Amino acid sequence: MPDQEKQIEQIDWIKVKAPQDQGMIVQLLEKIGLGEAESIVLAMEEQAKYLIIDEYKGRMIADSYGIKIVGILGVLIQAKQKGAISAAKPHIDQLIEIGFRLDKKLIERVLKGLGEL
Repeated sequence: MPDQEKQIEQIDWIKVKAPQDQGMIVQLLEKIGLGEAESIVLAMEEQAKYLIIDEYKGRMIADSYGIKIVGILGVLIQAKQKGAISAAKPHIDQLIEIGFRLDKKLIERVLKGLGEL
């Protein structure tokens, strides 16, 4: 993971930032993992337009705070629709290869909707 973090930090349109409200993070840790907790708190602090989050409990908590959410498949749908990628399937396959757990039926619906199945 450290190599990935260095690569991410080198991408000029990505800003790496830590949330400030540690108390809220501690509260959220009773229900979800650290990454999700920090993401939710940072989204609130930054008044983010959307939070990219796939974990079910994290999505429910973010939604309860009024945070608009989108999952990784939603990002890929938008990327294809806007012409940033030519196909979503290779990216979905890569995500699965590196350990993302994605619902097979949802993948099938997404790929059908994008005309890739």
